[in-house]
Amino acid sequence: MKNPEEQTATQKEMSASFLNDQLCLVPSHFFFYEVIEVDSDLSLDEQEDFIQLQIESISPFPIEQIFYGYFVIPNSPNCVLYLALKDRLNAKDFDALDSYTWVIPDSMIELSQNTALFDQSAIKQTLLKNTRKEYDLEVLKDGDIVITDPNAYGIEAPNLTCDQLWTADIRPIEFKEKTKKDRSRLAFLNKAFQYSLYFFALIFIAELGLIVAKTWLSAHASRIEAQAPAVSRIEDQHTLINKLDQIAQNELRPIALLEHANAIRTKLGSNIVYDDVDIVGENEVTIKGSAGSVNQFNAYVKQLEQSGYFVISEDPKYVTRGGKTTFTLKMNYQHSENG
Repeated sequence: MKNPEEQTATQKEMSASFLNDQLCLVPSHFFFYEVIEVDSDLSLDEQEDFIQLQIESISPFPIEQIFYGYFVIPNSPNCVLYLALKDRLNAKDFDALDSYTWVIPDSMIELSQNTALFDQSAIKQTLLKNTRKEYDLEVLKDGDIVITDPNAYGIEAPNLTCDQLWTADIRPIEFKEKTKKDRSRLAFLNKAFQYSLYFFALIFIAELGLIVAKTWLSAHASRIEAQAPAVSRIEDQHTLINKLDQIAQNELRPIALLEHANAIRTKLGSNIVYDDVDIVGENEVTIKGSAGSVNQFNAYVKQLEQSGYFVISEDPKYVTRGGKTTFTLKMNYQHSENG
């Protein structure tokens, strides 16, 4: 299908229009178009090979003398092939195409916005219209673009994906492959740079947290150090009080010991008499004395053990002469703080 003959001379002399510094739109009248069907089961590489063969078969010029590309209609087996002579474009100031990210015919914008092109006649009618509009362009982070017709009340046209833009691009395959690799490498470096910034930011925050923690710990340690003399004085006071309490208890304990032992002796009403009492340490006591009989002495020992205050530490020693029993009794006093 040849270019529309009804194009005006003014249209034929129109130069490229640019949506921005990334996308260059070449007027459609520079191109020769053909619509073919492409098997949807083909992989992208197989599709590229198939398109290459089709371009070579329909082109009246050697492949190295032309710019060409193709656009697969979404949700359709139809594919638009187009080619233009390099010399013709160069003569119209299209000699700096390498500076743009994508270079495509402006008719591809019209095709990308029409989702109802399911037969070849409708596609050809769209190409014949050669309508030129002003569009706004937004390039997304993933490389896709959104094209908006300002006269369509802000309604956004369908996206042109990054893959569609590369296949529609008219520059040589080798150049496009190298450009894609360079862009991928640059995108990787940009992401790596961003991640490194995040990493260093985290390190900075962690270091700042450590500095704050060290400052707080240092201030806390200083407060503890400042309070150390007061704490030491309080500890010394407690130690002194404990020592005084212990001394008081030690001094009162012999009295308590004798009180309990004598109370048991009095309770029996026996003739037990103490001749000598020896208190060693805090609890050990030795009583030497006499009883009216052995039975009285044994009864006294039994009552001492049952009282809960005394534990006999050695077997009692006693001797009976002339109706009198003398004894030596060693035992430990069971002190109770509540007693």
